[in-house]
Amino acid sequence: MERKLINEDISNMKYLFGYKPGRVISEQEQPEMVEDNGEPETDRYMFFSNLQQIHRQMGILLEKDPEMIHSILENGHDWAQDHIATAKESIDQVFDFIMNEEEGDGDSEEMFESHENENKKTLRKQLHTLVGNEMKLGKKADMGGAAHHKEEHKKAEKELKDFLNDNPSMEKYQDEVEEHFYKQLYG
Repeated sequence: MERKLINEDISNMKYLFGYKPGRVISEQEQPEMVEDNGEPETDRYMFFSNLQQIHRQMGILLEKDPEMIHSILENGHDWAQDHIATAKESIDQVFDFIMNEEEGDGDSEEMFESHENENKKTLRKQLHTLVGNEMKLGKKADMGGAAHHKEEHKKAEKELKDFLNDNPSMEKYQDEVEEHFYKQLYG
């Protein structure tokens, strides 16, 4: 029943916003939002709309049974935990930037660069972990491992591929990390 209501809400929103199938969001016509006083909203309404959506969705997830979510994550969906961690880092950066701007801190550009560097380090650590898992499991599977080793290797390959699809800036580091593990695994 809840899914039906959500689908109806989505259909209504698509209709209200003039959604055109087959077009990415950036190519959709953007309706002019009007405030209660009749004046058009700023061109940053999507920023606030996105904040509201994040707030709403996180509220819904936080109301779910933690054991149920834990069970889902343990059933081969570690990527969801990684996405939340990455999203949190991005939101932290925006939050810190805006709070510092509000306080009049002139070092906001330096702080943003610092956060960008921290984010890259975190992503490189994730890449390192994913490549290491994929290569270690690949070695086990290649050495006549049991069927479950081959399954685990396929899962690790998919997790790495999904990570690189979500973080294309990390592709340039993949060869370097693979070379590191190749030396460790094969001497």
